[in-house]
Amino acid sequence: MLLQTAVIVIILAVAIVGLALGLGLGFGLSQQINNTFSVPQPLRLEMHDSPVPKVRLGPTRDGAYVVSNLPRGTYDHFLSAGVGKNVDFEHALLELHPHLQCTIFDGTVSGLPRPHARMEFRREMVGAGTFSSFCGQHRNMFLKMDIEGAEYAWLEAVSLTELECFAQITMELHEASRSERRRSLVAKMLQTHRLVHLHANNNGSVLRVNGSQVPALLEITLLRADLAGPPSSCPDEIPGKLDKGNTGWARDITLDPRELWL
Repeated sequence: MLLQTAVIVIILAVAIVGLALGLGLGFGLSQQINNTFSVPQPLRLEMHDSPVPKVRLGPTRDGAYVVSNLPRGTYDHFLSAGVGKNVDFEHALLELHPHLQCTIFDGTVSGLPRPHARMEFRREMVGAGTFSSFCGQHRNMFLKMDIEGAEYAWLEAVSLTELECFAQITMELHEASRSERRRSLVAKMLQTHRLVHLHANNNGSVLRVNGSQVPALLEITLLRADLAGPPSSCPDEIPGKLDKGNTGWARDITLDPRELWL
């Protein structure tokens, strides 16, 4: 009787282990499939020369951006959307442009960790029409945006005329390759602006789209077409000399600047 009981227990244990392994393998396969997909019309990103040297602004790692260092007096206002607990970038840009005023939008925090006399904080989430009144008053704004995927709702609502109110835009794109809609909204920005810098956030995964690796998180800098240089005949390496990994626990992601796709 004891022998029969022991055999039954062993059989049940083997069955449970087998089931667990099967579920684990199935989950792993599902994750792999979710990160590998094809798109009918991938969007190619073309790098352009910056007419002026670039500069890296912000903290040592995550939250910093590489931008074109346009001369003082270029911008007539500075809009920042999504700052969390760090406004190092905002302070650095205001230091470069002593007469620039900044309006910061973030509905996830109650206030700024480091206030500044030329910063106005609004505890609001960015949505359709958030910047419309600013576009009516200013023609050469700087826009910084990192709003965790909500950038697509804003891009869907903004007009090309309003986009042209921004002399320079730096933003983080979240999984832009996931849908045709998101790619089309990135293409919308490229009607008025030119890509002058791109860096992959190494804190995100790497997707495989039509056989090419595409980082889930991309930091991009765009100059309005009238300010940007021609298509780059020798684009910078990615990551460039000014870039640094967003996190120190993973290697920075290397991309071919001549083969950038969404």
